[in-house]
Amino acid sequence: MDSSRNLRYSIKDVYKSHTSDVRVVKAARFPDGGFVTGSRDTLVKLWVPSGDGCYRDEHVFIGAKKFIASLCALPVSTEYPEGLILAGSNDCAIYGFTLKSTEPIMKLLGHSDAVCSLSAGFGLFVSGSWDGTTRVWSGQHCTAILEGHTQAVWATEVYPLQNIIITGSADHTLRIWRHGICENVLYGHSDCVRGLVVAKDLNILSCSNDSTVRLWSILGVCLNVFYGHESFIYSITLLNNGTDFATCGEDQSIIIWEKGECAQRLFIPSNTLWSISCLENDDLVVKI
Repeated sequence: MDSSRNLRYSIKDVYKSHTSDVRVVKAARFPDGGFVTGSRDTLVKLWVPSGDGCYRDEHVFIGAKKFIASLCALPVSTEYPEGLILAGSNDCAIYGFTLKSTEPIMKLLGHSDAVCSLSAGFGLFVSGSWDGTTRVWSGQHCTAILEGHTQAVWATEVYPLQNIIITGSADHTLRIWRHGICENVLYGHSDCVRGLVVAKDLNILSCSNDSTVRLWSILGVCLNVFYGHESFIYSITLLNNGTDFATCGEDQSIIIWEKGECAQRLFIPSNTLWSISCLENDDLVVKI
């Protein structure tokens, strides 16, 4: 999907490459403007701009034994000069891929159920799982296990202040962790928390199966509740201004939120819109 200057979106292209349905999409800063897809066919694919405003699947990564449930694209670094793609699978493992090989350069074990969330920041990354735990990783080493949620950890975010991690769970709560200790439990959602993002002003946005998006301060105060979807909201992404956002879910719709208001709704003929991500050029990529 692409937008004009006033961020009004329309369907631009539909791509079909995986042999089973895509479960997750994620923007990738390498190559410039690309994105990654993970599917029930166990494959991870990196899509790159083709020069004509479209995208092509240039890299295919194999190795997972079951479907891909989460993705995270780490930027170029000294350790990974071509970047690193992390994929969490229903086989309980996390796989790391670079552009130099179709097979994983790392396989991280520890979770006892599907790895359904991945996020990164400050040289570490965080995984959430159906096993109810969150794990913090530095390289290939698990440095902390965060326990406290009573159900699956569907969402994780590394907060832009060191040593703070945010998690969201099927137990309807968010948790704020500092140095591996839970500092606060945020109550308000009446169903599973499915996605998290941190806005430019450092407030937290969460989406839920209760059909709402909530805005929270880092102190745990609910600042606003946004209504618009008519069923489960599965995914949320910030737009590039760092304030506005887009959501998608079970009601076959994408909502573009500007200044806290529903600015545009697009209906997409699909059973479930599982995942949405904003690219560098303001395009939105969504799993249909």
